[in-house]
Amino acid sequence: MYSDGRRISGGRIAPLCLAILLCLLTGCGNAAPQTAFDCCQIVIESGEHYGVFGAVQSVPRGSDVSFTIQLTDHNLVESVDYPDYTLTDGAVSSIDGTNYQILTLHQVKYSTVVSLTTYQPYTIRYLANGGVRMDVGEGDEVEISASLSHLRLNTALGQELFERPGYVLTGWNTCPDGSGTAVSLGSRIDRELADCLYAQWSPWTEAESFQYTVSQGEATITGYSGTEDTLTIPAELGGFPVREIGALACADAVCTTLVLPESVETIAPDAFRNAKIESVFLYDSLVEVSDESFSGCGELKTIHINAACAPRYSGTYYDTFPDKMDWLRSLEGERKIVLVAGSSVRFGFDSALLDEAFPDYAVANMGVYAYSNQRPQYDLILQWMQEGDILLSTPEFDAVETQFCVSDSVGWEFFCMVEGDYDLMSLLDCRTYTGVWDDFCTFLAVRRDLPEKSYEVSAQNYDEENHLLTDRESYNQYGDYICPRPNQTEDKAFGIKLANYDPAAYSDETIQALNRVYRRFQDKGVTVYFSYAPRSLRAITEESTPENRAALDRLLRDELCVPVISDIEESMYTGYYFYATDNHLSDEGVEIRTDRIISDLRRQMSAETG
Repeated sequence: MYSDGRRISGGRIAPLCLAILLCLLTGCGNAAPQTAFDCCQIVIESGEHYGVFGAVQSVPRGSDVSFTIQLTDHNLVESVDYPDYTLTDGAVSSIDGTNYQILTLHQVKYSTVVSLTTYQPYTIRYLANGGVRMDVGEGDEVEISASLSHLRLNTALGQELFERPGYVLTGWNTCPDGSGTAVSLGSRIDRELADCLYAQWSPWTEAESFQYTVSQGEATITGYSGTEDTLTIPAELGGFPVREIGALACADAVCTTLVLPESVETIAPDAFRNAKIESVFLYDSLVEVSDESFSGCGELKTIHINAACAPRYSGTYYDTFPDKMDWLRSLEGERKIVLVAGSSVRFGFDSALLDEAFPDYAVANMGVYAYSNQRPQYDLILQWMQEGDILLSTPEFDAVETQFCVSDSVGWEFFCMVEGDYDLMSLLDCRTYTGVWDDFCTFLAVRRDLPEKSYEVSAQNYDEENHLLTDRESYNQYGDYICPRPNQTEDKAFGIKLANYDPAAYSDETIQALNRVYRRFQDKGVTVYFSYAPRSLRAITEESTPENRAALDRLLRDELCVPVISDIEESMYTGYYFYATDNHLSDEGVEIRTDRIISDLRRQMSAETG
């Protein structure tokens, strides 16, 4: 996923790799002996915001010379005091917030010292919009440079920037009155909209509307008698920080919007029982909450999560989902082929070959993790698909409940996947899901002891074992995992979990659950195709005999509301073609599968067009 967000068609484009860059720094040492007259010495001056690998080089007169520039504080090279040069402005490599550009000086004819001028390409100006700066207690704006680690920019955690007594900070907006594009604290915004963001404030509901108790210097709200449409819980009552909303404290409240301050840590069961709440603004500093906290709140549709804590999952495979959504969003208006399932998709396609084979379509690989419920991912993906697009669904048969969307839960791991852009959660209709608050609480508890990271950390700079890569990127622009994966030397299973291809395990409800998802895409004019996920023949159940596989194939072809375009037996591979897991294909396996999918798609599309 290239940092400038541009689509590159045709064959695979090699990522900016530091190992390759460092190879460019070799001077004349490997050439035939040169005289002083034949060589030119080039020196790149050091600067405050950059360093240079191999800053001094001797090169043959008349040749080109390249330098790798390491830029700190999110800077890029703006200009060079040399008459003929090029910069890799279109494919900047960014590793955990440090940018790298290749500077090439062309047809060097004399020795010289070269200086550079740098700049910060994305600086977001934050305005307090009625508040004041936290650090100096005065002034109303702060400028913060943003990282190029993602296609869209993560915003600042505003509670660290501004304060406004008697108000809760609810997010940012491109307009001071909130009429523009809204973004939660820490969530992402398009680069072209990020010039200036205004703090949004909600005034505390008056203290007289609350009853509360105080214990050990902290307040617990025990009752509420107000009738406001927006209920904004005060961060303090009587000078004591509000930590808890007690049982039945706000039962039957008539408010449609609930705003919780960062101070609140616990929402007791039945705290908002039967309230008329439709949307909630809260912080991820919350500790205890459950579905019972909002029992009977049948109209609660939207949850806005503001980040109060540094992310924990940056750089992991969970963190690929916001990047993949960024890429999908960048393709708005283009016809698309969108690949969906779990990690068998993430490891299973060469999307550049698909892009080349179907030049009228952009390609997006949305695969992340099969054991996280696929349904909320489908719901988000659908919002950026349009008539004429193609959805290629390849669910994995070792995770049927989540891959066939049988479960209506969001799943706690889904929150891991949207931590890098919580606003993705706000795009879901929570009324259609179960266990949302329970899952959110589990997510908060699991990550609490994990080390803090940064939004500048990008998954493309880490391999699957979370090792930092300095010689390659692990994901390409499409979302394919592209670290080298050789074949196994033995035809064996890794043995994590067996996949079941016995038709008796696939009830009518299981198949209809997937059909309900597919029909939503079809209703929007999206063409949906079903294909089989790759699987090692060494990692299937005893019941998954060739006869049962054929029977399951017949069942799916008869009962699914979309075409099954692939041969089930072609999805079965010997163990040689897998890497680390029984559905993560090796590089050779990816080539085989991608060629087959291209043939399947061409055959199906040709049949449909006559």
